[in-house]
Amino acid sequence: MKAIYTALLILAIEPLLLAINALPKSLLIPTETRTLRWFGYISLFAICYSQTLLSFFIHHSKV
Repeated sequence: MKAIYTALLILAIEPLLLAINALPKSLLIPTETRTLRWFGYISLFAICYSQTLLSFFIHHSKV
């Protein structure tokens, strides 16, 4: 489950970072949210968005 959450978080954050050119191209695919926090690029919007996606995935996978 942690891997799914991390993947969703990366998918949610990467477009935002690309749009504002916040990260150099060599850092576009962080492996952990820790990496993003270390660089100071964690976004509340991205976290909320990824949690919404995760909730949706969990809800629909129980069917």
